[in-house]
Amino acid sequence: MRAPSRIALFGASALSLASFVTSVLGQLIRLPHRRYEIANVVGFAGIEAILFGVLVWVGTYIGARLAPAHQRTDRLVRVVVLTYVVVAVLLSLPIETHAVMLDVPKASSGAVLGTMWIGFAFAVGALVAVVVLFIVITRVLAAALQVRNNGDA
Repeated sequence: MRAPSRIALFGASALSLASFVTSVLGQLIRLPHRRYEIANVVGFAGIEAILFGVLVWVGTYIGARLAPAHQRTDRLVRVVVLTYVVVAVLLSLPIETHAVMLDVPKASSGAVLGTMWIGFAFAVGALVAVVVLFIVITRVLAAALQVRNNGDA
């Protein structure tokens, strides 16, 4: 049996490190002629990795805490770390997008206040969604990898 905090620490640390390395390398490959911006690239990648790691730690901790003790094994820790590294690399890969400019009429002052609340609610909802996603991932992995005890000591 492993403590939920240990499972969360290893998983979140692996995800944060993989996210940081992939983000920095991706930026340096895309911007080879701007080597003087290395501090900005490393700083923003570090902040991103730390904040995302904290959310993942919370989700993994809650998910592992909800798992029965016989499901929290060393094998779960290894699979969580591997899964989170893959997730971090996939999320850190650059995505090509195309900007589209829309001509939107100016809203009234009452509509702006409503729009601000919608943006705030969406931001908080996205953070909660990340935590819930990693709770679900941890619980699914724990249930799939559980050790069956047949009465043998």
